[in-house]
Amino acid sequence: MAPALLLKGKSLLDDPLSLGITAETAVFKRLFARYHAQQAPIQLRARKANREVDLIAKIGS
Repeated sequence: MAPALLLKGKSLLDDPLSLGITAETAVFKRLFARYHAQQAPIQLRARKANREVDLIAKIGS
C-alpha cells in the first residue's frame, strides 16, 4: 500500500472497515491502471459469508 494512503493517520489502521476499503481501492486502481489500455473488464465479487472480495480482470479470450 502506498504511503500516501496512510496519511490519514493511525485511526485508519485501527479501523478494520476503513482499512479494508482503502486496500480494495488501492488494488482496484492498480488493476485499472494496468489493464485499462487492453480494455479488460474488471469484476468485483463480494462474498458476505467470509467477507472476502475478489477483483478479477478478464484478459484474452
